[in-house]
Amino acid sequence: MSSGIVVNVDFENIQSIKKGSITLKDNAINIKYGYNGLGKSSIGKAIEYSINNDSERFKFLTPYTGEEPSIDISNKYNLCSSFNKDFIDSWLFKASNEIIDDSYTVFYNGDSVKKQEEDINDRLKNLAKSLQDEQILNYVAKCREINSNIKFKSHNTAFDARSVVGSGFKNGPAFIKKVEESELANYSKLISLSNSPQWFKWFSDGKNYVVDNKCPYCLNELSDDFSDIQTCIEKLVKENDFKKNNTAKETILKLASITDKTDREKIKSINEMKDQLDAGIITLISEKINKANAEMDKINNLIYQKKFSIGSADETTILNFYNSNRLDESFFEEIGEDLYSSIKTINGCIDDVISQINDIFNAINKFNLELAESTNNVNNEINNFLKFSGIPYKFEIKVLEDGKSQTVIKPIQNDSMIVEEIERHLSYGEINSFSLALFGAINKRSDSDFIILDDPISSFDENKKFAVMHYLFNPEDGVLKDKTILLLTHDMEPILDMVRKDFVNGRKATNPKKICAHLILNDNGIVSEKEITKNDIKNTIQQELDLANNSSIDTYLRVIHLRRYYDLNAVDHESNEYQMASNAEHLRVKPLYKGKKGTREMDHGDVLDGCNAILKHINPFDYDAFISKYTDRELLNLYVLPTSSNYDKIRIIRPLLDHNKSVDKDMKLWNFITENYHVENMYLYGICDNKQIPDYIIRLCDELINELNKII
Repeated sequence: MSSGIVVNVDFENIQSIKKGSITLKDNAINIKYGYNGLGKSSIGKAIEYSINNDSERFKFLTPYTGEEPSIDISNKYNLCSSFNKDFIDSWLFKASNEIIDDSYTVFYNGDSVKKQEEDINDRLKNLAKSLQDEQILNYVAKCREINSNIKFKSHNTAFDARSVVGSGFKNGPAFIKKVEESELANYSKLISLSNSPQWFKWFSDGKNYVVDNKCPYCLNELSDDFSDIQTCIEKLVKENDFKKNNTAKETILKLASITDKTDREKIKSINEMKDQLDAGIITLISEKINKANAEMDKINNLIYQKKFSIGSADETTILNFYNSNRLDESFFEEIGEDLYSSIKTINGCIDDVISQINDIFNAINKFNLELAESTNNVNNEINNFLKFSGIPYKFEIKVLEDGKSQTVIKPIQNDSMIVEEIERHLSYGEINSFSLALFGAINKRSDSDFIILDDPISSFDENKKFAVMHYLFNPEDGVLKDKTILLLTHDMEPILDMVRKDFVNGRKATNPKKICAHLILNDNGIVSEKEITKNDIKNTIQQELDLANNSSIDTYLRVIHLRRYYDLNAVDHESNEYQMASNAEHLRVKPLYKGKKGTREMDHGDVLDGCNAILKHINPFDYDAFISKYTDRELLNLYVLPTSSNYDKIRIIRPLLDHNKSVDKDMKLWNFITENYHVENMYLYGICDNKQIPDYIIRLCDELINELNKII
C-alpha cells in the first residue's frame, strides 16, 4: 500500500457503538483522542479482529441488543498487532526470571537470520522428512510410553512399586490366573475379558440391589453359595488391580514389539508368570529398554537438531554428530521389515548430509554470524531505550545450546546478577516501559504492518515518554517507523507532543513520519471525528479569552468564558471586574460582593467599574438589560441550540438549577457541574472549544432540562 493513502473505516453495532466511521492514513501515526467511554478501544479491537480475520473474537463485540457487528476497512493489511493487556498476559513475565516467552521465535522471525536458517533447513530437508515417517514416530511413541510406565529401583533389579508396571505386577503378572483357579473358577471366562474390572465392579455393587435373595438383573433365585462368592471377590480382587495389571501387560507387549527376535517371546512370556518376577527377568527388561532408548535418543537428536547447537563447532564436530547418530540397522532389522526400511532411509539421508558437510558448515557459519548480529541489534535497541528512559536495568537475550533463547534483565550496578521475580522488582511504569520496548522490537521483525497502541504513553513521566516516542516512532530508526499506527488516547499530552510540538520528527528529520490527529465524538452511539490541526491546539487561557471576545457567539456564553478567563489568568477574585462577571454568570438581579469578609450588595460605583472592565471584551454590555434578557426560558432555549457545546450546556444549567430549587438534582451530578469550574480540573491546553464532557453527563443534564421545561 502506498504511503499517504486515506483509509476509510466504517462500522456498525460494535458493543455500545450503533454506527460510525473514521479515517486513517497509511504509514502514518493516526491519533484518535477522546475521553474514556467513547468506544475507542472497541473500535481498535474491531479493526484488529477484522485485519486478522479473527471471526471468533469479533463476535465478542456483539452489542447486548443482539445486532450483528460489522466493519469495513477500505484497504487491506497483512497482520495487526495490538499493545494492550492481552499482549502482556500472553507474552511477558511467564517465568520468574524471564521477560518474554519463546523469544527466539518472536525476535528472529522475519529477520535476516530466518533466511540463513531456511538455507540450512533446505539442505537438511530430506533427512527431516525421513524422520517424520509414521513407522519412526510410532517407534518413538512406544518408547516414551514404555519409559513412562516402567520405572526401576537402584541397580535395575526391581521395579519401582509406584510405577504402572510395578503396581500392576505386585500380585504377579498373571494374577488373574490365580483368581481363575480360586473359588471363582466358574467365572474364568468373565475374569479373562479385557473389561473384567467393570464386570467386577458391577458384580460387587449388585449386592446392594438384592431383594428376597433374587438376582437384581433376572429376578431368579440366587445360589446358596452366592454370599461366599461375594466375599471371595471382595477378598481376592479390586477393580483397580485389574486395570493396573492390564495396563502393565500391555506395556510388556509393546516392549516385546520393539525387541529383537531372540528375546521377543521371552519378553511376551512375562505376562504369563504367576509369581513375582525375579531380578534376572527385570534386568533383561531393563537391557531391552536401554537399547530401545539408545536408538530413540538418536532419532530425537536428529529430529530436534538445531543449527545453533552445533553451530559454533568445527567440521569434525559436525561430522561426528551425524556419524554418532547413525541408527543401528541390525537392531531394527529384527524388529520388523517396515520399520527397518524407514531406518535405512534415514541412514541414507545422513550419508547425503555428510557428503555435503562442507557446504552445511559454511551455511551454519553464516547463520551464526547473522544470529549474533541480530541478537546484538535487539540488545542495543532495548538497552538504548532503557538508558534514555532512566530505567536502571540492562536487557539481555541469549541463544542457548539447546536451540532455545533466554531473555533476562540485570541491574546496571551488577552485570553478573540476573533479576528473579521481575514483576516484584520493577515498578508499574518500568514494567509498562519494558513491555512497550519488547512490543516494538517484536513488531519491527514481524509481518504486522498495522499497529494499535491503546493509551500506551499517558502513564509515563517526561523522560520515559520522550524515550518511548523516539524509540517507537523516530522516522530515522524507530522500531515502528515503517508501520501504520493507530494510537488511541484519552490524554491530551500525545496531541501536544506529536501535533503541536512534533517531538516525533524533530527539526532534522529527513523523511518525517506523517502524523494525523482526530477528536473522537460520540453522539448517543453515533461515532464521528473531527480533525485536529496544530492551529486547533491552544492554551486554555487564550481559548477562553478568544471566546469571550468573539462577537458571533451568544452574550451569555461570552460572559461565562470571560469569568473563566479571569480564573485562569489569576485576576483578583475580590476585584470589581471579577465580581461583576460572576454576578452576570449567576444572573443575580442585585449584584453581590462575595469576599473574604462576607457577602454584601455592591454599590453603584463598584458595579459601574466592573461593567466598564467587561466592556473591554463584551461590547455592548448593560448589566440590567443582560439580566432582563436571560430569563430561565431564554437559558432553556440557549441550552438546546445546536451551537451549544457540551461544555456550554453544563455552564448554562447551573443558574437554572440555582433558580429552581424544587427540581430534585442528583448531588453527584451537581458536584460534577460545579467542580468543572475549578482551574485545577482543566487542561492547560485544549482543542478549540471542544472540552471533553462525557455524553452520559449531558444525558443526565437533558433529563433535568426536561423537568425544568415543565415548570418554567
